[in-house]
Amino acid sequence: AAEHLLDAGAEQFIVVDAAPSYRFGRARVDGFETTVRSRHPTATIHRIRADWSSPGAWRASLPALREAAASGPIGVFAISDEMAIGVYRAAADLGMRVGQDVLVVGFDDVRGAKWVQPALTTVRQPIREMAAAAIDELVAIAHGADPQARIIELPTTLVVRGSTGTSGAGPEALSRESPRDRPRRESV
Repeated sequence: AAEHLLDAGAEQFIVVDAAPSYRFGRARVDGFETTVRSRHPTATIHRIRADWSSPGAWRASLPALREAAASGPIGVFAISDEMAIGVYRAAADLGMRVGQDVLVVGFDDVRGAKWVQPALTTVRQPIREMAAAAIDELVAIAHGADPQARIIELPTTLVVRGSTGTSGAGPEALSRESPRDRPRRESV
């Protein structure tokens, strides 16, 4: 997500984080910020916190978008698609255009992500594979394996759509996977 926003021309960044904070949300934010800093050490990254809702993200992102508006293209990474949709509303309220003035990436690839206009670029998690890995662990425990906490890493996919200024503006948007587009791998 960070590499994609950098490649799309973002010069400053807003990270929409959530409260309460969970391990997976912190991992997403840390991965994003680390990637931005590795390519653009002096980039401005505003971290804002909101509840996990669209209205919460809308309220929290209004002042950050207003402040960043004069400084060039803004790349926004929201740790959920629900929150990214709140950023759309804040941008519209400020007369900013998503996909042009504000480049937005969400996380989760919820069903509605491809129906907002422009369609939301998002990170898709391998839900089926996550469920299968969790079931495999439970079956192993049921067969006598010692239950131990462990991290199972699975790849995510960046689904590129119109919110980052690309041509994938409709429901038929392209999917692209690249190792550098994986801000973090999700754990089960």
